[in-house]
Amino acid sequence: MPKRVLAIVVALILATTAALAAELTVKQVKAKYTAIFEEQPHKIGGRTFFVMSVKDLPASDLLAGFVNENKALLDYLLTNASQCGLATAGKGSSGRPPGRCVGRLARDRTFNDAVLPLVARYLGTLGIDLADNPVAAKREEIDLNQVTSVAARFFYPDAIDEDGAMQAHVCVGLNGLSDLTGPRNMVLEAFVFAAISVEMQKEKSRMRQDFLDELTTLSRMDLSSDPKVRLTRVQGAMWAHMTRSRPLRRVLLAEYDRIGSCLPFELVEEAEP
Repeated sequence: MPKRVLAIVVALILATTAALAAELTVKQVKAKYTAIFEEQPHKIGGRTFFVMSVKDLPASDLLAGFVNENKALLDYLLTNASQCGLATAGKGSSGRPPGRCVGRLARDRTFNDAVLPLVARYLGTLGIDLADNPVAAKREEIDLNQVTSVAARFFYPDAIDEDGAMQAHVCVGLNGLSDLTGPRNMVLEAFVFAAISVEMQKEKSRMRQDFLDELTTLSRMDLSSDPKVRLTRVQGAMWAHMTRSRPLRRVLLAEYDRIGSCLPFELVEEAEP
């Protein structure tokens, strides 16, 4: 086949594929949940628990670019904005068949209210509409100072050992967000968690070092002889420090540059606190 004819055929195939993919429906996206999410069984103390996780999609899938590059964000929403939560216990030693919780995600309004607008905006960057799920033309503006105050709560000193050493976590479920006043913004929290968790895994991270240095400093301070009071004061001091952390601010801004077009809010920088 002549090269010119072959090029025309390829162009026609690509144009046809693009036309067919010009629109997806919410129903079609929800049908993909079984390919995106799964429940893994874990035996603890003789009982079986099913923990939700995010799978890789094949590169040919329209949502692969969103799902495969945003596992931490989706994992946070699975844990905190769905009925599945961290883990679901099965009945008896064998537990329930996997997939039961995944099947409920399509009917989980809170979860879909968080996920579908993200998917819609992502598809929009590809020139594809998500039917029946219009997104607001104007996004809410959120000040970076507000975002860092939420991010700080993920740096969570949670225990003091008998020898006085501090334990701390940056975790999808164990964090300091549960007692925040006012309504929680799960997508904002998921965005922040994704930025922090990926950064914490890097071999060299100024943000992680800033956190560890402050934890060391606080562990040496005589904040109280009562371990519970001491832990509460350490948490408050840590959150105040990380709210002002320049390395953390840079991480959040870099993550917004990467995924900001998919988010339902616009990050704005005003005067630092």
